[in-house]
Amino acid sequence: TTDEFLERERVRFSIPAKFTAAAVGTGSTAQKWHPFDMWWREQSKHVKIMDRWNPLRYVVCWPSIAEACSKEKLSRLPEGGKAFIDRRQMSEGMGTEQYSVLHFPMNATKDWRYLGQIASLVLFADAAKERVYKAFFHDAAIYVPEVYDVAAKIVNALGGWSSYVSLHVRRNDIFGLAKARGIEKRMFIPGAQTAKQVA
Repeated sequence: TTDEFLERERVRFSIPAKFTAAAVGTGSTAQKWHPFDMWWREQSKHVKIMDRWNPLRYVVCWPSIAEACSKEKLSRLPEGGKAFIDRRQMSEGMGTEQYSVLHFPMNATKDWRYLGQIASLVLFADAAKERVYKAFFHDAAIYVPEVYDVAAKIVNALGGWSSYVSLHVRRNDIFGLAKARGIEKRMFIPGAQTAKQVA
C-alpha cells in the first residue's frame, strides 16, 4: 500500500513528512501535477520517470528487441502476434538499472493510461523470466484486506460461493482506440446482442 511504501522508504529517499498516504492519495489538483508527483520528479538521482510508457502503444522487449520481438518470435504468439503489430517496440532495460524507483505517471490527456493487460506489457526472450514476471503480479500485487472482507460479505449475502454468476462487460467504451483499429461499429451494439454473444 502507499502507507507501507512511505513508511518503509521515507528515510532512504528523505521523503518529506507532509507526504502521508492520505496526502498523496487525494487525486488530481488544479496544478499540472500533484505536489508529491512534482517532488518525485526532482529526485532524479533515484527516480526514473517512465513517461513514454503506454501498454496500448508500446511493448517492452526484454532483454532486447532483436531477441524478444523479432518477426519469428511474434509469429509464435496467439493470432501471430497481431496485438503487438501496431505497438512501438522498446528495450526499457537501457538506462533504468541504476534507479531505485521507476515512476509510471498517469496523464489521460497524453494517453498515459494503464488499461492494457499485465501479461502483454513485456515480451520476453526467456520463458522462465516471463513466468517469474507474471508470478510477481500474481503473488505481490494484492488488494488490502478490507477489500476481501467487504467482498466476502457481499458474496455471503448473495448466497455464498458457487450460488451466483457475475459478468463484467464494457460496451460502447474507449471509442478512440476502437476507431483507430477500425472496429468502432462492432463496439456500439445493443445490450441484447452482447448477451447473445456471451451466452
